[in-house]
Amino acid sequence: RRIRMKFRTFMTIYAIVSVLFGLGFVFIPGLVLLIYGVKTDLAFRYIGQLFGAALISLAVLAWFSRNAVASEARKTSLPALLAGEAIGFIVALIGQLGGALNAFGWSVVAVYLFLGIGLAYYYFTKPDL
Repeated sequence: RRIRMKFRTFMTIYAIVSVLFGLGFVFIPGLVLLIYGVKTDLAFRYIGQLFGAALISLAVLAWFSRNAVASEARKTSLPALLAGEAIGFIVALIGQLGGALNAFGWSVVAVYLFLGIGLAYYYFTKPDL
């Protein structure tokens, strides 16, 4: 039996994951990066905060699109989100294989992969969204 997740549920998960990481990077970037074994300075924490702001914007987009009826706007938001997740996955994988983060860095790779697969599913197999 295949497990099927509703679009609304997936986008809610996407929003929650994005906002949690986003808030962490905005308010405690040094601690978040330390968890991944990254030593930071002021500039690095600043970049982390900007990354957090971008994640929060994605969370808001996902949150408000979760209830959207089939529309052109909804169809165009999915490939934009998918492109970001795909690129993020590639960058995270290369970074992890190159030793940029500690073993906990594999969680970053997994998050990008999970979200990317979910978005690809809804974009490619559910074109009537």
